[in-house]
Amino acid sequence: MPQSVCTGYGMCPGSLKLDNHTILDIIRESGGATTKTSEDIKRATGITERRWCDPDQNENAATLGIRAAQIAINQAGIEPHDIDCLICSGVVPYYGFDLPNTASVIAGALGMRHDVPSFPINVACSGFIYGLMLADSLLTTTFQRILLVCSEVISLIINKKQFEIATLFGDAAGAIVLERQEKSPYGIRDVRCYMWPDETSLVIPAGGSKTPLTPERMREMEHMIHMQGRAVYRTAVAKFTKMIYDSIARNNLPVSCISIYPHQANLRIIQEVAVRTEIPFSKFYVNIQRYGNTSSASIPLALCEAVEEGRLKKGDHIVLAAVGAGISGGSAYLVWGS
Repeated sequence: MPQSVCTGYGMCPGSLKLDNHTILDIIRESGGATTKTSEDIKRATGITERRWCDPDQNENAATLGIRAAQIAINQAGIEPHDIDCLICSGVVPYYGFDLPNTASVIAGALGMRHDVPSFPINVACSGFIYGLMLADSLLTTTFQRILLVCSEVISLIINKKQFEIATLFGDAAGAIVLERQEKSPYGIRDVRCYMWPDETSLVIPAGGSKTPLTPERMREMEHMIHMQGRAVYRTAVAKFTKMIYDSIARNNLPVSCISIYPHQANLRIIQEVAVRTEIPFSKFYVNIQRYGNTSSASIPLALCEAVEEGRLKKGDHIVLAAVGAGISGGSAYLVWGS
């Protein structure tokens, strides 16, 4: 049976490094009233620094995605014309309403073939897992190689007056090349995606067909992320716990032999999931302290960094999990290597 194997990976965070002191200054300069400190941010989220795009460096959803994709393609030892499909996950597109879509912009910049489908998906933080599911299905039936890009510029849709939101999110892109290989001991072994409909806990209220954007709604910041922090925390912990537990049980995985790569939502969420699953926290890869919550880009960023650090090696058994707006979710079990 053919396997979908990761043969290349790349990452590109935004170039602006904002520590907690800097983000507090931005909140106050934007008119936000807060008595919080840098340590309060670290205590609440685990974050000491996040990355944002630098408009002076022409950084955006397309340029970050292109750079991450180029690194992944080079690492895979192939050329752009060898790719048969491009899937791009992201919340904030390159053009308004994603028209034309960011995937097509990236494909054009890379010089990919014209007979290659390139399309976007948007399930927020769950985008990487959804992309894995789509890519795995398409590789099994149709294509030889697929490029999956997750490019997120969340800094453009956060209300910089709101402490809870302004301190949490970062910008980055991550990309992987997936290839169909026959009888490989590596690759995707199991991937599941979920949806628990919820239109209130994490939402951008205006700007769509339900509530068109008006000057008054813009003044009310309804075109920015609105989040019910406690509800999101409770839901994320419960769904992460169940998906990780189910993936381990479904695939008969000894906890001693696996590592967990969760979406980097919030350090407190990851810590609580470790407690509830009774999996040692040392088994969970964490880099939110350096990048913040980068939505669907966070898992590919974690994979790239773990390889660079020597923590993720060929033959390692890993479980991925993400929860995002929607409420969407997904988990995957992979054997790393190619």
